[in-house]
Amino acid sequence: EVLQKGCKMRNISFVSGGWREAEFSQARERGGKIFQKPFKIIKIEAWLKECEKSVRPDRVLAEW
Repeated sequence: EVLQKGCKMRNISFVSGGWREAEFSQARERGGKIFQKPFKIIKIEAWLKECEKSVRPDRVLAEW
């Protein structure tokens, strides 16, 4: 839904829970990072820190 509203997300992640190959394929097509259950929070924290590096502090936020 967010992508349909024109969001230009660069950093997107998915948390899998009993996915089939079709769900994994869809997530890969969207270019997202996949965290498979069970996962460690430290892995998500590390990914978020990497994402943060690409965010310009002066960027204008979109209105919802």
